[in-house]
Amino acid sequence: RAFRSREGHCRVPLKHEEAGFNLGGAVRGVRSKGCFVTGHPERRRALDQLGFVWREDDARWEQLVQLLRVFKIREGHCWVPQRHIESGLPLGRMLSQIRSCGTFIRSSPRRAQTLLDLGVTFEKHGDVRWAHFLEVLSAYKS
Repeated sequence: RAFRSREGHCRVPLKHEEAGFNLGGAVRGVRSKGCFVTGHPERRRALDQLGFVWREDDARWEQLVQLLRVFKIREGHCWVPQRHIESGLPLGRMLSQIRSCGTFIRSSPRRAQTLLDLGVTFEKHGDVRWAHFLEVLSAYKS
């Protein structure tokens, strides 16, 4: 409760200690092995009431999409520079990993479609930069 009150969420970093307790490790155990909650639905409900994040990758995905929308509204495109950080999230690096490794989308065509619908391209970065350069230069010339 102290972590949630202070941080506003229950997405505890893996190596986080709270009052001498390895909270990050315990959270990982709850998520991966059901520690503390297996056979105890009341404990699961208590965690749900705290806003416990059962699947960190889903929460991270939702955060990425939300911040990508913010970026697109502000910039007018989804060509996020690789080193760009949006509200503390390494948005550019994450999109690069999605393009090169399939992170988040490998097993989810729905997620890939979400990115395509937002305007994310899966072309080589140099090709994307060229298209953006040409678009900006054309607008400048006009």
